Amino acid sequence: MAYVVWFLFQLLWHFPALDRITATIVLFLVRLLNPSLHHRMLDNLRLVYGRQMTPEQRRQLAERVWANESATFIEFIHGRRLSPHEVRRVTVFRGLRRLGQATAGGHGVIVLTGHFGNFEWLGMALASFGLPAAAIARANRSVAEQVVAEVRETHGLEIVYDTDWRRAISLLKQGVSVGIVADQAVRRGGIMAEFLGQQATTPLGPFILARFGNAPLIPVFITRDANGRHIIEAHPALEMPRTRDRDADFRAAAQTMNDHFSAQIHSRPEQWHWLHRRFKPPLSLHGEKGDL
Repeated sequence: MAYVVWFLFQLLWHFPALDRITATIVLFLVRLLNPSLHHRMLDNLRLVYGRQMTPEQRRQLAERVWANESATFIEFIHGRRLSPHEVRRVTVFRGLRRLGQATAGGHGVIVLTGHFGNFEWLGMALASFGLPAAAIARANRSVAEQVVAEVRETHGLEIVYDTDWRRAISLLKQGVSVGIVADQAVRRGGIMAEFLGQQATTPLGPFILARFGNAPLIPVFITRDANGRHIIEAHPALEMPRTRDRDADFRAAAQTMNDHFSAQIHSRPEQWHWLHRRFKPPLSLHGEKGDL
């Protein structure tokens, strides 16, 4: 599958006029080569919306999710061609002043986001609007990850792997905003908290980084509107409890974060990435070394 992504990336890069055709090919190949992805999406939708939606409504929602995934893929590939001005031209940034004020003292913030809308566009937009930014990424050297890193770095985003906590803290102290996608399950080192009405493992990385990096956690979400523009909204910083009971602080912060994610997903469910195994059981919980 990774080599299919690489091939399509090269095809679109050299022949941008093939956008619509390639988008159709992407959907067809992904669902043909890995049909379990579609079944997983339907399972997740049934788990969350089984009482609110009929099977046909969930099927229609799944098709809209696939359409969003396809658009995100195409936009991400062409993102390498865009100048900062071109990125800003199709981006509406609500709350830019909030982020600017948070970093005015020369210290970075933790940009907390999820797989919502074109979340990769978010990193490009931050850099295009003049906010020094880095992105936390899994230490995975696959072909697909190399393609993603290449596009990110084209727009000035530094990649920080989730095994390098010290680098992330150093960047925050230098005034760089560090982005973390934190809506996925973790198998080790997580904490249980409610997510979309279900108990799910939640990464501790954002809270550990906030605590040791002395940085605010600011939820930032991106959506695509009917005109193809990207709407970015920076929310007020999450309250991060700081008591003597660190574990209780982390549990409270994790639930607050998941509540923000859940509200965002319910508002535009077709723009969330329902393909994750979000509700898989953990191998271990808090107490072992985990991921950022």
